[in-house]
Amino acid sequence: MGLFNFFKKSKILIDTSKPCNYADICSYDEAEQYYQAGQLGKLYLIGLTFGGDDSPVNTLYAPHDAVVQKEAIDHHIESQLREGLKLQYRAFPEYKGNSFIPSRILIEIDGDKTYTEEIEIW
Repeated sequence: MGLFNFFKKSKILIDTSKPCNYADICSYDEAEQYYQAGQLGKLYLIGLTFGGDDSPVNTLYAPHDAVVQKEAIDHHIESQLREGLKLQYRAFPEYKGNSFIPSRILIEIDGDKTYTEEIEIW
């Protein structure tokens, strides 16, 4: 063990064969393990279609049905942009406790049309 290895956090291995409890997933590494096991999906705050990227800053982990809801909202916004509407988009994840998995995502659309979408996760 090197002198500075003391300061490194060891990666926590979780049993992904059990269903995930969102309240207990408190880190990126834990969420990534559930993603790799197929229990969570990647949800992009700024959709890849709109120039968002697959970086930790833009990526949330969520149940697959929430990912599908977000993709449907993004598709609807995209169709409105193709119709020529000028829109501004903001997404705000909300969390409970120390969980890394958002409990809800609030999406606000302003411009030629103004509306709010919510994705309830847990």
